[in-house]
Amino acid sequence: MNSTHTKKKMKVCLVSKEYPPETGHGGIGTYTYELAQGLSQLGHEVHVISKALDEERNYQDQRVHVHRIKEKTPWGLYKLKNIFPVELYFYSVRVSEKIHELTEQYGIELVEVPEWEAEGFWYSFFKKIPLIVKFHTPFFVIARMDQKKATLKRILIKWLERVASQRADFFSSPSRQMAEIISKEYKIDLGKIKVMPLPIDTDLFKPAEKNIRDKRIVLYTGRLEVRKGVDILAEAIPLILEKMPDVKFSFIGKDNFSAYYGMTLKDLILKKAGRPEQIIFYNHMDREKLIEHYRQSSVCVIPSVWENFGYTVLEAMACGTPVITTDTVGITEYLDQSGVIKVPAEN
Repeated sequence: MNSTHTKKKMKVCLVSKEYPPETGHGGIGTYTYELAQGLSQLGHEVHVISKALDEERNYQDQRVHVHRIKEKTPWGLYKLKNIFPVELYFYSVRVSEKIHELTEQYGIELVEVPEWEAEGFWYSFFKKIPLIVKFHTPFFVIARMDQKKATLKRILIKWLERVASQRADFFSSPSRQMAEIISKEYKIDLGKIKVMPLPIDTDLFKPAEKNIRDKRIVLYTGRLEVRKGVDILAEAIPLILEKMPDVKFSFIGKDNFSAYYGMTLKDLILKKAGRPEQIIFYNHMDREKLIEHYRQSSVCVIPSVWENFGYTVLEAMACGTPVITTDTVGITEYLDQSGVIKVPAEN
């Protein structure tokens, strides 16, 4: 007797402030977009709760239902924002309200939230359906990397993230090493944290049909910040230009001020390089334009001092671009060693 097996179609809610294009300028936004679009293409009904920059609204991004919301902090409590993360707390309240609303209206069966900024904090106390937390890079890791002073507000942010994470039903991490860090810090059984690499659209990120690479272009893409090792790359630029004077360096990403150097990273790069005419800066750009930069560059450099699971590596490799990176957390777990050059982070 023959029978046909039909896979169950799920109704899923993904939560992330960083959903493109309005607010998605980082790895969490890229992850949420890739997962939402991928699940919807498989036939699942996907709803995304993300941050509204102006008015709250609901719309459709291809097959994905997007719900933009704002936090509703009581006016008088804004006075506490310097000592208590009121915006994060009340945004999590609004997230919880929206999840319950969507569950009632659409029959949502599963919710996934990032640990970052504790978006699922309030919902974790009143959840009616399974809750998954996806570990990207929690605040306590960033605070240690940046050696930030332990103010009351920062302590409370770490507490919010920890509690929201511990109360989830399921746990997921892009890398084994991140899972181990979380397990130790949050006292979660390591065996309960499933390691799941991040998704990427290889129909979009792929090599060009014709070879359009320019051997003179070195590419960096990502936020310009010390944690990403941009200052290290800046130190290397004059050494490279000394031996290869026609090389051009393309930096794609939002600039940031560094208290340690007393200037923005863009200014630091220009100062260290000595030859500003060989440096090109671009702000955030859409995916199609970014792909062309991957395809045109001779090599992509990721000098991160610490990285959980960098999308830049995946995107560059998917476009057939060689990668030079540091031997840091997460990255080494999924690189194709034949196409990657690794150097110790401390060097």
